[in-house]
Amino acid sequence: MEIGILGPEGTFSETAAMLWLKEGGRIENFAIKYYETIFDVSESIVKKEVNYGIVPIENSLEGSVGDTLDVLSSENADEMQIVGEVLVPIRICLLFNGSFPEIKKIVSHHHALAQCKQFIRERLKGVALKSVDSTASAAKLAAHQTIAAWLPQNQRRCTGLIY
Repeated sequence: MEIGILGPEGTFSETAAMLWLKEGGRIENFAIKYYETIFDVSESIVKKEVNYGIVPIENSLEGSVGDTLDVLSSENADEMQIVGEVLVPIRICLLFNGSFPEIKKIVSHHHALAQCKQFIRERLKGVALKSVDSTASAAKLAAHQTIAAWLPQNQRRCTGLIY
């Protein structure tokens, strides 16, 4: 069985996939294919490159995930169906490659930035914020000494950054 998810390794989509596999007793004989966008995941389903696709549909703090709703209302929507739901606990860490006072910019997916706005307001006033396509993109940018990234707690193992 092949599952398409929003990648790369360490994303909340990967966590959701592992939970879905475990909850359904499907933990053996599977392969995960990572895609860059939700649209790519849906296309992989339509083209039969994967058996299942796992994408985020809602964030409890920020609401619906627009790209997923767009896919579900697209012309290919009748070739896909929702077969399950997984609730993923979200734990985000601020990761960086320098010292806390050196942080000049924080990058992350817009949902992660929104989830951490109180922390930013209280402890990082004046630091620039930049929204990027994914937390994985943010991790790459955070290799620079003055840039920090909000990342899923489980993604830190993939980055080499500190928190």
